[in-house]
Amino acid sequence: MNFKDIIENAVDAIYVLNEYNIVEYVNPAFLELVGFELDEILLKDFSLVLPPEIAPMHKEFIQKYVKEGGISKVLGKVRKLEIKHKSGGFIPIELKAFELPSNGHKRYFAGIIRDLRDRLRIAYEYDRLLYGLEDMGYIDSVTHIPSQKYFQYRLESYIESVQHEGVLAFIDVDQLNAVNQKYGWEIGDDVLRKICKDIQTNLRVKDIFGRWEGSALSVLMPTTNLSDAVHFLDKIRVEISKLKGLIEAEPTKTVTVSIGCSRILSPRLNAEAYIQQAKSALNKAKSEGKNKMLIFGFYSAS
Repeated sequence: MNFKDIIENAVDAIYVLNEYNIVEYVNPAFLELVGFELDEILLKDFSLVLPPEIAPMHKEFIQKYVKEGGISKVLGKVRKLEIKHKSGGFIPIELKAFELPSNGHKRYFAGIIRDLRDRLRIAYEYDRLLYGLEDMGYIDSVTHIPSQKYFQYRLESYIESVQHEGVLAFIDVDQLNAVNQKYGWEIGDDVLRKICKDIQTNLRVKDIFGRWEGSALSVLMPTTNLSDAVHFLDKIRVEISKLKGLIEAEPTKTVTVSIGCSRILSPRLNAEAYIQQAKSALNKAKSEGKNKMLIFGFYSAS
């Protein structure tokens, strides 16, 4: 295998410096990134493409590393910084630099650079979309998941248009108020966000997830029979009960959730009826000791 061909055709920019900060090699992706021709950068000081706050010290960093026998806090770690374009502008990048093996007297260092412009542009567009949806009331400002308003719209649309069986569930974080009182609302909100992230990881693509109110979250599992829903939801309940690190002050402390479910069957009821059924099952699960899942109609009313 010709490793040089791989490097020459790599999407990421790659460079090699010697211990005097002189450029010994760059691949085509590096030249495209910084806008220089090969003869404008090869055998030149690498400071040519570094931002002014780093350029004067970069050579000193390398020399100090060589002198002190290979002690560095940055080599081998991914860092975010900027690289200078020939036009004078600066490009946000992600850089991982490391020392290359050497059999001679001179030491060499390489770096792999990833252009972050597309990633940052996507993040910016996502933030714009998120803020726009928040303004419309469709995104919850604390958890950044769909709001009660949006979730209820999706639930009503599903009930009206789809005739397949489905399941509506409410997931309530047990004793979140106690967390808020002991550690403050910011910690409680952080716990809620972490639990939301775990739930999103476990749900399927077709499932609809949202924040309902307070410590309650909502899940609509479309075209899903009850046994499959119970399997998915109870797996989520058990996994959350084992999560560590939800509260930084008490990293071993765990938090549980209670779940109440309602089956969406034909002939259809209205959305409010299913909501009340799921809430009723949730309230009974919490009254029976929490960290439990119940389905409306599958337990005694007493």
